Amino acid sequence: MALPSNTLPPEVVDAWRRGDHIEAIKRLRQATGVGLAEAKAALDAFDGRTARRASGSAATKGTLAPGEVPSSRPGTWTVALMILAVVLAVWLYSALA
Repeated sequence: MALPSNTLPPEVVDAWRRGDHIEAIKRLRQATGVGLAEAKAALDAFDGRTARRASGSAATKGTLAPGEVPSSRPGTWTVALMILAVVLAVWLYSALA
């Protein structure tokens, strides 16, 4: 049985967006009669479409779990400036001592 390319039942979409992927797949299979692999592929494709439409980095949006906040790591320039500050402080301390 072929799955409609751009429509999913609202209860399936709601379960998927809540992060309840097993329930979403189960509901999609009940509503359409498709197999497990086809339902999973359809929901993965739906997730890919919604991630591309969302604002922000698509890579970041796709890898975060529901409710997870992206970590903020210092960038390369921040680390370089911190090292420079430490070197400068050691040099000034040794010059004044």
